[in-house]
Amino acid sequence: MKKDNYPEFQPACCFGPPKCAGVYAVIEVLENQKPFYKTLYIGSSKNINKRVLKPNHWYMKLYNKGYNVVTRSYPCDNYKQEEVRLIKKYNPTFNKQHKNMQY
Repeated sequence: MKKDNYPEFQPACCFGPPKCAGVYAVIEVLENQKPFYKTLYIGSSKNINKRVLKPNHWYMKLYNKGYNVVTRSYPCDNYKQEEVRLIKKYNPTFNKQHKNMQY
């Protein structure tokens, strides 16, 4: 069985992200490289689906340009705190905020 590098997050779903509050990760899938995944961004929203599927969200812009990116979601009520914790854990490329904040 393959190890899941993102155990908090649900697997990507063909029906799109859930329509609930939580944290989402934008992940680039790298071919012929190790590691195979690169965490680009971690964000949070009251409605993950609405946030991620906005045409002007940079995830959609990357996707529409042919980048091999996926989102994975982690539904939770305390999404602001979880966002900070997961940014610290995964150290995403495009997150600059929250790095020195404490809860």
